[in-house]
Amino acid sequence: MAASPPLIPVILAGGSGARLWPVSQKDNPKQFMKIGGTESLLVQTIRRAVKCAESLPPAIIIVTLESLRERTQQEIDAAALHIPCIILGEPESKNTAPAIAYAAHYISAHFGADSLMWVLPADHHIGQEDVLEYALKQARSLAQELHIVTFGITPQSADTAYGYIQTGTPLSGNNTAHRIARFTEKPDAALAQRYLSAGGYLWNSGMFVMQLSVAAESYQHHAPEIFEAIGKYGAQQTLPPTAYHTLSSIPFDVAIMEKIDNGAVIACDMAWSDVGTWNSIWQMRDKNIEGNALSGRVTCIESKDCLIESSALLIAAIGLEDVAIVESGDSVLVADKKNPRAMQALAQALENTPAKTSREMRPWGHIRTLTHSPGYVIKEITLHPGHKQSLQSHAHRCEFLTIVSGQADVRLHGSMRPLKAKDHLFIPLGAAHRIENNGACDLVAIEVQIGDPVSHEDITRFDDMYGRANEQGTRPQEYSHGS
Repeated sequence: MAASPPLIPVILAGGSGARLWPVSQKDNPKQFMKIGGTESLLVQTIRRAVKCAESLPPAIIIVTLESLRERTQQEIDAAALHIPCIILGEPESKNTAPAIAYAAHYISAHFGADSLMWVLPADHHIGQEDVLEYALKQARSLAQELHIVTFGITPQSADTAYGYIQTGTPLSGNNTAHRIARFTEKPDAALAQRYLSAGGYLWNSGMFVMQLSVAAESYQHHAPEIFEAIGKYGAQQTLPPTAYHTLSSIPFDVAIMEKIDNGAVIACDMAWSDVGTWNSIWQMRDKNIEGNALSGRVTCIESKDCLIESSALLIAAIGLEDVAIVESGDSVLVADKKNPRAMQALAQALENTPAKTSREMRPWGHIRTLTHSPGYVIKEITLHPGHKQSLQSHAHRCEFLTIVSGQADVRLHGSMRPLKAKDHLFIPLGAAHRIENNGACDLVAIEVQIGDPVSHEDITRFDDMYGRANEQGTRPQEYSHGS
């Protein structure tokens, strides 16, 4: 008997999670959030893909933005995953149709055109993975019968955030697997309510299983411009900007699933959540007798069904219902938690304002500004293992460094000084210095900058492992705050 073709999980990790602002932001999207576990949603998804596959996949493919490659690799390295994880970098976000086409070309070039592809979003939560594991076995068989298979969730409401699948005739003598009679991506409220009332509809989970040959044929028939544009570069782990320049932003659901006649759906109630809104997170959280999910320094009276999360500040709430209050250090959201469309509009509005949050990503970790006043700035620095800042000096400021946790090696005056928790060091004005983390865990330090003025532009880089040396005064926006 011929061997079964390999199943390659493809994890889509290019979203922005805009509806979960302020915790999820452009440079720190929700796949890096720890929800429903102690690890990020991305790492949870990788472990789920390995667990549910019948045999160990030859590799995990992760499609994300090229700008998130370093952060994604850090998540993988920190999790100590014992399976090859290949990151495919997109030049920009153009939704899931181009991302899946990119993965299909890459898998075909490196693992064979007979492979099966299992597409999973990186930012979903699944409470019953055994149910998914059983459904995946069915999906694999149906995919070998030339179906493009998705997993359907029983609708709980007339939610407009999901695709709706009308189930058709049963497949394989199984009452959970059906042909797709109609696939409608994110209908309006009236149509969603009509589908819910009629019955026979499932929500689309966003996961798909398909043969590469079937995927290629579907793209060539329904979205040839996407498949051909990416096909020129699909064997590469990074796409040039030209690969996406002419493409529209379109989901796989619209480009392919709404148009094919070989779609199949498996009913799979696996305690699924797309973790797409603050209301969905409220549903996942433990609640008190009033239905409030509270976290951090929160006092709440005469309120019900609220989600209130504090990272540092004391939040006091009175007389609220169905409200989300989320504080992330320097930003506070107060919102109707049942209005995700308004959250999307808010995130877009914030993109067009000069307001910036205190957390800034770096290729080596991140910085959080704690205090910014004339003459001094206080920052919290998190430096990941194996990384180091640039060798740099400042013409107008000196710095005081205190180690909070982890171990630091600080190069100063040409020599290396090891520092541990509670140690501190003075860095004089004009001194060339660099902080390195050669340990096994994150280094956290407090840096006090004192000068006249304390300027973001007051930095000269002499050496940098990320290619940022000699950038004084002309640094890209994402690194405009030094270090």
